[in-house]
Amino acid sequence: MRTKTLTTTETESWRQLIGRILELRQDDRGFRANVSRGLLTTTEYYAYPYVLPFAAHPGQNQPLLRAAALTAQHVKTAQYSPPASTNSDSEDPTAQRKWAGPMTLGRSFALASRQLSPDGVFSDPSKPDAIAQRLRTLDQQALDDAAVTIDRILTIGEKLASPIPIDYYRLTRLLLRWGNGISPESLDVRRSIQREYYSGAAFIDTVLTSQANSAVAPTTQDTK
Repeated sequence: MRTKTLTTTETESWRQLIGRILELRQDDRGFRANVSRGLLTTTEYYAYPYVLPFAAHPGQNQPLLRAAALTAQHVKTAQYSPPASTNSDSEDPTAQRKWAGPMTLGRSFALASRQLSPDGVFSDPSKPDAIAQRLRTLDQQALDDAAVTIDRILTIGEKLASPIPIDYYRLTRLLLRWGNGISPESLDVRRSIQREYYSGAAFIDTVLTSQANSAVAPTTQDTK
């Protein structure tokens, strides 16, 4: 099975779903609870009325159920918004821009790992932290297992002093293209998280430097 390229119609349909979840998940507890149950096959039927109407074809059912569940469940993990000074690399067409540069899923996880390192050093491969351990075999996991792994990583991130936002639109696109792990296209999609995670050191330094500069920037009143 080859990784399928999404058409414009298919893309717009699932974007509407993710946008709706982000809009309702904070205040509508019943909606959030039912959609969140779509993470597991044993309880996914609770999410059918909320998610499946947005599937463009049956092949999207499973990945949309998992992506929708992750979006609904992790209220403490904000939707990523890129900074106003850069072109938006978010899949969210209404994104407010606050962060420095494109925030891929792997980079979000890398920023979280940076907080887990007590000495401030980015993830030592010989001593992988809780996030790196879970990423080791992510590319070998079927869709359902991968969704559970991502769920656990997001849970770790929510316990950090400064929770890291992710792009739920990008996450959804990734799961829609997860594939069977055999074709080159599928393997490329699956391994993109690991590539972005381990190559994200320079990006992390840019973000942290930007945050530090913002924290010490003088106010208008200070400069008078």
